[in-house]
Amino acid sequence: MLVFWIIGCAPAPAVPTSPSSPDDGASVTVEHVTFDESDSPPDGGTDSGATPPDETTDTTETTGGTPPDDTPPDDTPPEEIDPCAAAAGGLALGDDHDVEIDAYTGDGETTEPKTDANDGAHGDNPEFQRHNVARGHCGGTSCYWYSSSHQEAGEPDPSGSQWVDYTPDFSDLGVGWYQITARYRQTENRADYEAWYRVSHRDGDTLTEVDQRDGTDDVSFDLGTYWMCPGSVVRVEDPGSESITFNDMSFAYLGG
Repeated sequence: MLVFWIIGCAPAPAVPTSPSSPDDGASVTVEHVTFDESDSPPDGGTDSGATPPDETTDTTETTGGTPPDDTPPDDTPPEEIDPCAAAAGGLALGDDHDVEIDAYTGDGETTEPKTDANDGAHGDNPEFQRHNVARGHCGGTSCYWYSSSHQEAGEPDPSGSQWVDYTPDFSDLGVGWYQITARYRQTENRADYEAWYRVSHRDGDTLTEVDQRDGTDDVSFDLGTYWMCPGSVVRVEDPGSESITFNDMSFAYLGG
């Protein structure tokens, strides 16, 4: 449909009319505007000529509040703490920490307790942890525990695994270098094979094999110097079914 809009206000130049116009002679100026469906105003109304809404982004600064934080989240994982990093503790440079043996009653086959409670009660030392080592004895200048080829009621099988773990708390004593001194009791009753001394330290495990028949009476020897961390341990093990001794052990702190 053709829609005619009359433009008011100032008159436009007159358009000559055809002599054959059926009009009465009056002339008007018109402007012919054609709308397609997309431009048609809504039914029942006319186009008011209003400016369509501005769809550009409003950049007006908001006042009276905190602007949003557009910083991207930090996905960097937290830095891991090295448990074996040098750390001072209760020992001063050059101090010794001695791991004493568990207290016991009786002697040899009458020794009690046969099983290590590791509870710190009645002379028990939680840093001296026995596994199937059930006999104690005092000889020479020292007392010690030992494995035996004999088995009485309530005692472990000599052919089974037998060891003692020495477990100082290095997180409390200090993390760093330690010189370790081990001891044993030499007699004719010692095994004809070597005892195993295994040190678990920062750089791995180190195994030292010692024939406890060597030396005389109470023997001390340097087991080595190692960087000890929380959880580091020294295990003395009887790999056979005869007899080796498990004595006290010293850890001298040399710093970090």
